[in-house]
Amino acid sequence: MPDREPAPRSPLLLPGWQALHRRLYGLEPAPLVLTAPDAPLPRLEAGLYRNDRGRYQFPRLDAYLPVVFTPTPTKDRAKVAAQWLELAGRLAAELRACGVHGPLLLDPAVTDVRPLEWAGFRVTVRYTYQMDFPYDTGAARHAVRKQIGKAERAGMRVEQVTDPADLYTCLAETQERQGFDLGLRLPDVQAAARLLGPEHFRMYVCYTAAGEPASAHAILHAPGTRAVAWLAGTRRAHLTTGANQFLIARALGGLEAAGATGCDFAGADLPSVAAAKNDWGARLLPVYEVEALSVRYLVKGARDLARRRWHARRGRAA
Repeated sequence: MPDREPAPRSPLLLPGWQALHRRLYGLEPAPLVLTAPDAPLPRLEAGLYRNDRGRYQFPRLDAYLPVVFTPTPTKDRAKVAAQWLELAGRLAAELRACGVHGPLLLDPAVTDVRPLEWAGFRVTVRYTYQMDFPYDTGAARHAVRKQIGKAERAGMRVEQVTDPADLYTCLAETQERQGFDLGLRLPDVQAAARLLGPEHFRMYVCYTAAGEPASAHAILHAPGTRAVAWLAGTRRAHLTTGANQFLIARALGGLEAAGATGCDFAGADLPSVAAAKNDWGARLLPVYEVEALSVRYLVKGARDLARRRWHARRGRAA
């Protein structure tokens, strides 16, 4: 009888998640595992993808490039750091050798990006919020708890669903209201649900007392790892009804019961998004985006700077 496959160290390493990116973007999963020459540890695993030119490329809607580093059992911090530098240096060399198309957003677990900088990659700092389980909603700000109570009194309920139709309704209306397009259509979300299954692709919908979908989230989950929030949307009529806060509270409880070790809210770079996620009392963490120096990189840097200045002016005007 063959051995069971080891449990994934991140929901972003799930085979179904990798298959989804093949379907959506034609990117081929190219997981890279680096170890010492004669021992299983230290070990570094990176969930990479290659495009049709053989270059590494980050899927457009992925949360992060998952990087799992396992040192040898030791309390010697200098030894662990040396092991990371050696394996991360080999990762940087591999990226350089094969080429990278566009930026790579590294897993928040990566706190030392010097080997990539030394290899000529440019680093940009992003941010996200993470929380650990067990989680107590008492850690959230009073405004969040007030909204949860408001939704409960209105008779709202939260369900984990297997049909993405109501999720997509909330997502589509949010995109239209905010003027962006994820490039996902209902068949794409249906494919995600089918490829990952209900344990790993957990869709939560908040319904009104009349049974109308008000808010919805899709969260990636693998037991024993930190869940990753992927898709979220709230209908215009329910932006102030507490539907979103009520849903998040119930989803966090469901994830904890399913064996998640915590949840990553995946992103906190826009002022309005950061404020909403900060209200849950989660931990703010830097996330590093790396990219090879190119004309595209310089243009992107100028565009990002202009965007941040625009949002800052807008925030002051408000």
